[in-house]
Amino acid sequence: MIILSIAALLTWNLNYSIDFTGGAVSEITFDSRPDKKLIEEILRGLSLENSIVTPSGDKEFIIKTSGLMGGSISEISFVPLPDGNAIPDDNAIKEALRDLDLGNVAVTPKGSDSVLIKTKTLDEDAHQKMIGAIAAKFPDAKELKFDNLALDEDAHQKMIGAIAAKFPDAKELKFDSIGPVIGREMKQKSIWAIVSVAIGISLYVAWAFRKVTRPISSWKYGIVSIFTLFHDVIVPIGLFAFLGHYWGVQADLTFIVAVLTILGYSINDTIVVFDRTRENLLRYNIKEFEETVNKSLNQTLIRSVNTGLTVVIALVCLYFFGGETLKYFALALLAGVVVGTYSSVFIASPLLVEWHKRSVK
Repeated sequence: MIILSIAALLTWNLNYSIDFTGGAVSEITFDSRPDKKLIEEILRGLSLENSIVTPSGDKEFIIKTSGLMGGSISEISFVPLPDGNAIPDDNAIKEALRDLDLGNVAVTPKGSDSVLIKTKTLDEDAHQKMIGAIAAKFPDAKELKFDNLALDEDAHQKMIGAIAAKFPDAKELKFDSIGPVIGREMKQKSIWAIVSVAIGISLYVAWAFRKVTRPISSWKYGIVSIFTLFHDVIVPIGLFAFLGHYWGVQADLTFIVAVLTILGYSINDTIVVFDRTRENLLRYNIKEFEETVNKSLNQTLIRSVNTGLTVVIALVCLYFFGGETLKYFALALLAGVVVGTYSSVFIASPLLVEWHKRSVK
């Protein structure tokens, strides 16, 4: 399962949602919600084929798309003048960019000392030429932020208009856009969160078992926990890589939440088994380490199975009755809980025994 999951991840990667790639999300409500396929047909007519339409509540649809994003947007700041206004005239900025091929340039003031400059999509060379042209005319200019994907408001209004034309009761409740820079930051922070949790858990396990150093060192419990956690998260991630490739299932922020939850749940079950092993090592004079681990597993087996089974029942109900927005969150948790339950019994403890045997040899 580990090999298949890694192969799926390397071959197809995850199908990242706009949370990580940048895009727009719109929540639209209806007096009587139409069929999902009718909304998807409207979006295809607007060349928004890659949009994800998800039912929400009783009357809403959530539409996620990257098709509403286009062009580049740069935020430029200027040194404040004595009168408190540092922004040059819009026409002066456009004049500085007149000789560059930037498409239709739009300049929008932001506060008293910065502007947003929207252009067509720029490569790195064109972006640097734009910044150089502005700095040549305004030496105090400084770029604060650059996104090579900006909201196309015209496309957004066309989408809302097309839906409203067919369904007059449609009303947009909420709209938000995420730039690719923010998306990349979210992806990096998500990876750091998962790595930090794994490292923190291993350090805690090593510290908690510090009084049990024979016949196996306490830090080895932490290392085994790390490998078990790797198994417990790589299988759901591989599953979502497979689902993303064949069924378009996306990995969004709720998927990251599910992975972090799996890490917490899985280590809880593993530590219960390890803790019983620790108690038996301190309580009984059992010479064979393998015999001690086996005794500990037998004492905690029913607890592990029953705990996992009750959580699985709850997640199955959530998957079928929790609505579309929670469906794949529940699926990720379901996969993680199942593999986390058997890994505590069939992976974590046997690894400890095998490590001990090799150390003795």
